[in-house]
Amino acid sequence: MSLTHVCMWSGHGWKRVTAYDAAKMFPYGVSAYSGLFMCDICGQYVTLTNGGIRDPYFKHSSEEKSKDCPERTFANGTYATTFNEQIHGLPIKLILRSDKRFEIALGFFSLPSDLIGKKGKHTIIIQGGNSSQKFQYSLERLNLNGITYLSAGEIPFDTYKISCSFDTQKVQSYWPSMIQGISGNGTLFDKETGKKLPEDADVSVGHAYYLIAKRGCMFNNPYISKKLICTSTNGYFNTWYVYEVQATKYDENSARFFLDLHARLTDHPVKLFPIWPEFIEYPYRVITNEMDFHR
Repeated sequence: MSLTHVCMWSGHGWKRVTAYDAAKMFPYGVSAYSGLFMCDICGQYVTLTNGGIRDPYFKHSSEEKSKDCPERTFANGTYATTFNEQIHGLPIKLILRSDKRFEIALGFFSLPSDLIGKKGKHTIIIQGGNSSQKFQYSLERLNLNGITYLSAGEIPFDTYKISCSFDTQKVQSYWPSMIQGISGNGTLFDKETGKKLPEDADVSVGHAYYLIAKRGCMFNNPYISKKLICTSTNGYFNTWYVYEVQATKYDENSARFFLDLHARLTDHPVKLFPIWPEFIEYPYRVITNEMDFHR
């Protein structure tokens, strides 16, 4: 079963391509290591087979870093993924401090009063990965309107565990027990808001972003500007770097730089504008009875 969402760089952007058309250009097939064909869903490079017994087709490589692409298939054609409606995240923010250090904060929505109850003082606990370091906050810290950001410390973790002193099972409908955090290979944040970009987010030329990575940013691209902002060290092999990065021109190398960070560089970012009816806008929430969007 061939992958159906595959694209290649064509002049001035990624263009969808079929295995049939790709085989006309490369009749002997192409390895994923060539970087010519990319899965449009997971952003990883894929292989074009050379036909042989059957028609040419695209397939994922067995050596990919991530095996979670929804279009990854086995020989029987079944998908290697399942849907879990309970999986959701929380907003994450990068906070730069005046002492040339930074910290990570998680955003918490307020909870319904009937869920919390009226007796006793409740707490929220944030734990980074398998670390013994925990951050405990009183539930009274939460803002009743909007989102409250609570510090998760100066050292980023790839996952964060969240627990509380009341009905954890019911709370998971609002706050997950675990969320994806900061990848050591690099995670992007919007410079203006400090908020972490979602997976597969659009990024645009001329807009500045913060990049957090566990290794120095070693690349040489004339169309990507970078500036080291600060570092944070916790142990000999645990140094994190914060860079300000920006694409100055839309080209293939710049696009691939952001693609490796699970973002799509575009010179025409899509924007949605609510035009009817009236609404109240909060961070991450728009309250109204109905909503129509103008793109």
